[in-house]
Amino acid sequence: MVADRGGLFERVIYWVRVGDQFPKSWIDQRLAMAAANLKGTIPDGVLVRISTLEEPGSSTSSDIKAFIDAFLRASPPGFRDAVLL
Repeated sequence: MVADRGGLFERVIYWVRVGDQFPKSWIDQRLAMAAANLKGTIPDGVLVRISTLEEPGSSTSSDIKAFIDAFLRASPPGFRDAVLL
């Protein structure tokens, strides 16, 4: 998503994890939490947000993708698998 803040553009990429699911909407988040609760568990979760400012007419998508790839490669497997993915 690109946010326009009065001429200041910010490219934002984010994802949400609830338990072992990656819900795509608010209602999906609530359903994932309810399903886990019905199983007797309280799911953990994380919101990952990565953003950068960009000049009008340019795109920083490849920069963000390169950052995410490098971050995941540098993350210990336990952190990457349990927290992020």
